[in-house]
Amino acid sequence: MKVTINVECTPEEARIFLGLPNWKPMQDRMMKGAEERVEAYFKKLDPKELVKTWLPMAPGTEQWQSLFSKWRGEEK
Repeated sequence: MKVTINVECTPEEARIFLGLPNWKPMQDRMMKGAEERVEAYFKKLDPKELVKTWLPMAPGTEQWQSLFSKWRGEEK
């Protein structure tokens, strides 16, 4: 003998019926944290932020002029 039972329910109803844990709140928190980290990373890649970060390490105007003069062969 073969018996078939069809149950129509949503995934949420099936989870509750089977007594499975609700991971959605934790998953939402983890996703929000991941999104914040990704946004922070991309903000660091913003050209303005890169220039602000690199500017203190970059040579001064006179050093750039000297460098380009040497490169072009103008400085003796």
